[in-house]
Amino acid sequence: MENKPVRVLQVLGSLSHGGAETMVMNYFRKINTSEIQFDFLVHKRVVEGYEAEILARGGRIFYIDTLRQSGLFRYIYNIVGILKNKGPFVAVHAHTDYQSGVVALAAKIAGIQKRICHSHSTNPPTRLTKVLMPTFSLVANTFGNHKIACGVEAGNFMFRGKSFAVLNNAVDINRYSHKNFEQSNRIRKALNIPSDGFVLGHIGRFVPLKNHRFLIEFINYLHLKGRKVYLILVGDGPLKSDIEKQVELMGLGSYIKFLGVRDDIPEIFSTMDVFLLPSFSEGIPMVVIEGQAAGKPSIVSNSVPTEVDLGLGLVSFASVSEGFQVWSDLLDSSIINNDSAQIERIFMEKGYNIDLNIKKMEEIYLT
Repeated sequence: MENKPVRVLQVLGSLSHGGAETMVMNYFRKINTSEIQFDFLVHKRVVEGYEAEILARGGRIFYIDTLRQSGLFRYIYNIVGILKNKGPFVAVHAHTDYQSGVVALAAKIAGIQKRICHSHSTNPPTRLTKVLMPTFSLVANTFGNHKIACGVEAGNFMFRGKSFAVLNNAVDINRYSHKNFEQSNRIRKALNIPSDGFVLGHIGRFVPLKNHRFLIEFINYLHLKGRKVYLILVGDGPLKSDIEKQVELMGLGSYIKFLGVRDDIPEIFSTMDVFLLPSFSEGIPMVVIEGQAAGKPSIVSNSVPTEVDLGLGLVSFASVSEGFQVWSDLLDSSIINNDSAQIERIFMEKGYNIDLNIKKMEEIYLT
């Protein structure tokens, strides 16, 4: 009888095109599915997420209410039920940051031997979370027997002095390794942007943490200075309608384009001249790694860990409180890097090549 692949349950907040979700999908596309199959446990259904691709690749998707909606005991009960009734699973891999220890606790109750807590963040999202963080960290350290982080700062934030491994937010460099002029021109034409227009870009959910208001005000500042730049915004989220209203009130509707959720991110990067990320907090943002893979310069807030800079001369840091002129000056000094051989070499040396990291991932699951 042919051996079936072992199954790993990936636990995520949703299957949107966010950073952690994109990272998991990068691995799912590359992993040896004759040996390992991914299934997904998520809390929220989304439109235009990764659901269809997951199902096409043989993965299963299970939905449960969040910890807050369920309460602690019901949440654990629901996870245990899935693990016992839908398995067997060789491992549970939780990407729910500060709540990942609760997932690991449920996995231990269900008898799962490999319980992976994966930190993708460097900052608690609410004041209550900050107060409870020592408890969340204790639970993760107690019940997670494999501790992973996207970077050193994210690991120190979550695991607080305990040992952990760093697994980089790697990308498939081949998808970004050259500027696709044909795709760039197609997207610009569809958005009514001149082929020679200077395009800034941002990819991220419309939530307070991402600081979209800074982006809109920055574009307005540049226009008042006589610079008719364009801004493309990729993503969705609860603040999107508010930002759209702000754009209209400022009369910038012709210059700021809302693209919604997209699955052609490499092509979107080919359309940009500079990527902007003025977030108040980040782990190791996947989008900045992708930007460097595409050879595009990024200007990011100094709340982003410096680990994200791979040394290609493409990442600049600035405070969102320094004023727009600082960001404008960095914009002027930003240079695109079209040396695909150098980019590929640096990604390999820094451990951001997907093929290298797949081996690490498979070793965790199979040994």
